[in-house]
Amino acid sequence: MSEFRELNVFDDVVVEVYEDGRIKTKDHHHRIKVDGRPDNRKGKFLTPGIDKNGYERIVLTRNGKRKTFMVHRLVAEAYVDNPKNKPTVNHLNGIKDDNRADNLEWATHSEQKKHAIELGLTKNNERVLSEANKRRSIRVLFEGREFSSLREAARKTGFSRTYINKRGVRL
Repeated sequence: MSEFRELNVFDDVVVEVYEDGRIKTKDHHHRIKVDGRPDNRKGKFLTPGIDKNGYERIVLTRNGKRKTFMVHRLVAEAYVDNPKNKPTVNHLNGIKDDNRADNLEWATHSEQKKHAIELGLTKNNERVLSEANKRRSIRVLFEGREFSSLREAARKTGFSRTYINKRGVRL
């Protein structure tokens, strides 16, 4: 069996994280049975689910609290150094369910985008991005002045975005 590292994830829940991306719970005491005997549980390998973006995730429960963890992030926290404290984990080969430690790196958001463009996972079409930004940014006419967005109107007039949205005119 391959080597693993223990990782404390929350509320003293410790999991074994393997280099190949597998996650295993440790043997643990679950609760006391009705007859007073402890209900001990053997550790088991967890079967990850897939989130809406195609990444593997696991759900752990402790004292009625459920928490979801991304598998690639757990593997990176256990095996990949992050001296510059970068916020995201990047799959080097672009395959979202390939969570081997040697396929992961810590990255900034801009490094993630650049990597996705280099691998052809997303389009680097500035016109498309510009049009998308225009659609998100609604021009507003409020109190006789035109603003490029609700946020700008709120900042410059002192009214809330909700107030401006209800009383302004969208262009």
